Amino acid sequence: MTNKMDLYCATFVSGGQQIIERQLKKKPKDRFKIVEVLDGMVVFETDYTPHELRQMRFLTNIFVILNGLYFREDMSFENLFKRFINDGVHNKAHVKTLLGKHRETFKIVVSENNQTIGFDRVYLQKAETVVEKDLGMKLSVREPQRELWFMRRNKIRVEKSDTAGAGAGAGTEEIDEEWNAAVAKATADKKSAGKNGSDKNSSKEPEPTAMGEILEPGNKNIRLICALRLTQLSEDKKFHRAGELSPEIAELLILESNPTPKDIILDPFCGYGGILKERVHFNAYRKAIGVDSHERAIEGIHKELNRQINTRKNIQLIFGDFFDQDEKVIPKSSITKIITDPPWTSFRGKSVFKDHAFENNNIDYLEMLAKFEFVLMKGGKAVILIVGDKEEFENVLFNFQKTMKLDRVSHILVSGKKAGIYTISRL
Repeated sequence: MTNKMDLYCATFVSGGQQIIERQLKKKPKDRFKIVEVLDGMVVFETDYTPHELRQMRFLTNIFVILNGLYFREDMSFENLFKRFINDGVHNKAHVKTLLGKHRETFKIVVSENNQTIGFDRVYLQKAETVVEKDLGMKLSVREPQRELWFMRRNKIRVEKSDTAGAGAGAGTEEIDEEWNAAVAKATADKKSAGKNGSDKNSSKEPEPTAMGEILEPGNKNIRLICALRLTQLSEDKKFHRAGELSPEIAELLILESNPTPKDIILDPFCGYGGILKERVHFNAYRKAIGVDSHERAIEGIHKELNRQINTRKNIQLIFGDFFDQDEKVIPKSSITKIITDPPWTSFRGKSVFKDHAFENNNIDYLEMLAKFEFVLMKGGKAVILIVGDKEEFENVLFNFQKTMKLDRVSHILVSGKKAGIYTISRL
């Protein structure tokens, strides 16, 4: 007997779709089915509970799609609101079960490709009335517990190439941003033409598809979704210090390393330990090593991981410069996985530490990769987040092509800056 699966969507770090898709495809097919991957969002069917979905820490927010319908991509925001207002919440019994018995507060958010936008207040008020009536929720624009999102997202087009950067050579996968931009422009032009009367059929409202159907006709690269956010605002990930990686990005790096219980992990620039803490809390390992030249950061990690350090005895924290550590401290070919975020710049114009400021990217990539080459055992992996000058890093990596192979690159955004997750194997 097949389990009844409901339709959800979830957001993730923009650009991380290949990593996300690889992980989700490992889920049992009778319990989890990917419908499609959009820009910073995945749409899926599952019988998992919200609690089970929250255990997927690489997802930032989780939504249940209302009405059990996945609307056609050429439907306007106005038509999406009209349909919601006229039809109400079709799957309200299921949604109420997910929300529990409490009468929670909500507000409506309208989003165009990851950016919130303003919208006609008349439609908003009517949609708010539907939510209050069908779900028993109470409007609170200032302090909502939940959010109802009306979203438009681009479908991702993935291009595979034989090389990455300066001939690093390795079957990488990249988003064609120019292509997506052209699609958005063409869609805007079509809408404008319709308003000017050049498209006689533009006023005809398209019919919604059945749940989970992947659409083929017409401009098949834009989706409109109406969904209720299940992750409450109060449940947002805890505040992390300036310069500390968010748990979602740290999780992406860890997943790329293919974590196993036999891993001997090294983060040579561990800072406040965003990667280390995520790795030791949620995946088995043999040993974890963190190195950083800022004493306050090392003390902070030691405080947060004190119980694991005292009981497991398999976490080593080193205060000092990674480049100064000799073979007695980190022996040659002793590490199976390097997972790291090298220091790249000040965070939003402010120094990460009061006693130190990164005026620019002062990491010597040649020295860094040579050290990685030395400590990694053959068959080991390095997963490195490079923010800023990715071309420089790729050029340097080309010098190590006899001993290190670039498996793939995932291009993401970190604090609004273009970045790349580089997965490298030690030959």
